[in-house]
Amino acid sequence: MFNQIFDDFAGEIKRGEHDFLKFDQIKLDEVSKLAKELNDQYDYVAIVGFGASSLNTRAICSSISKPLKKTIYLDSIDELDIEEKLKSIDVQKTIFFVLSKSGNTSETYLLTKYILETKKVSNKNIYIISPKGNNLLSNLAKAYKTMYIEHEAQRSGRFGIISATTLLPCSLIGLDIEKFVSSSLISLSNIILNSQNVINAAKYYLENYSLGRRILVALNYCHQLDGFCRWQQQLIGESLGKNNFGITPVLSKGTFDEHSQLQLYLEGPDDKFYKIMVLDQKDTMLSTSLVLHAYNTSKALINIGRPISIESFTSINEEIVAKLIIESMFIVVMVARYQKLNPFDQPSVDVCKIDQKASK
Repeated sequence: MFNQIFDDFAGEIKRGEHDFLKFDQIKLDEVSKLAKELNDQYDYVAIVGFGASSLNTRAICSSISKPLKKTIYLDSIDELDIEEKLKSIDVQKTIFFVLSKSGNTSETYLLTKYILETKKVSNKNIYIISPKGNNLLSNLAKAYKTMYIEHEAQRSGRFGIISATTLLPCSLIGLDIEKFVSSSLISLSNIILNSQNVINAAKYYLENYSLGRRILVALNYCHQLDGFCRWQQQLIGESLGKNNFGITPVLSKGTFDEHSQLQLYLEGPDDKFYKIMVLDQKDTMLSTSLVLHAYNTSKALINIGRPISIESFTSINEEIVAKLIIESMFIVVMVARYQKLNPFDQPSVDVCKIDQKASK
């Protein structure tokens, strides 16, 4: 059955039925041109947005080991959190990318007004990226005469991670966007030619679910993959949490959570399955110890019969992150289709957003 699910999805991709996978249609020249124009004008980057609007950039920027510009993510309306982040930069030397796939995300609208009115940031520093039309952010851009870029609606959301909308801020932060898109195309082609890895991963999810293990713990021993893990958490949660089905994704940081959660993982209920991610480099005292911790943790889990998969990397770069992103999308789509779910929507969240808008 999994082979058929995979073949059906691959066939749809070949027929061009999924815009979010048409990486070759991204207008890289336009993105690069604008990024070059903006690069010398600003010393800092701020991403203003919630959900995929923020997480997509975080995930792709996992591939950047040494960012060219300090970046903050304004993804909360907790004033203390926002002020602490803003104090770490010079706001007048910062480009603020405000992103919303609908243009009506109330928190994003509120934060943008706060930045403009309370922090007195120049409207020339604000780039609002939203759909055209009568929506909160588009109207805000007109009212305050901020900079404006039309959102690629067909590539929006968690599945639209590899898009011009995301690649623009990533380019300023230091991503080689041409290399990243090229790596994405190669990874997509390789997965379609060799499906076994994603089929095995989808089986791993569902086999554990059928045994009552409804929690996926991602034990991450690689700082560079923190952003990717956050995006993957949203991908799994929003795509699969429907019709009384759902795998709860939990992020666990090594070695920090060895001192707070590992006891639970080892002697608590057998209701979890695990994935360990580790950068297998042993070139310094700390990196050698980190790798040892990751493998010792995996051995401890294996010894008591906990299900575990290990992803080991010798480096983190554009090719690795592109591959991880595309594999994750395939796995989630396959699990969803096995359960007869639509992986691309989030109906209950959308209802909450409508209710919030109506209550204003």
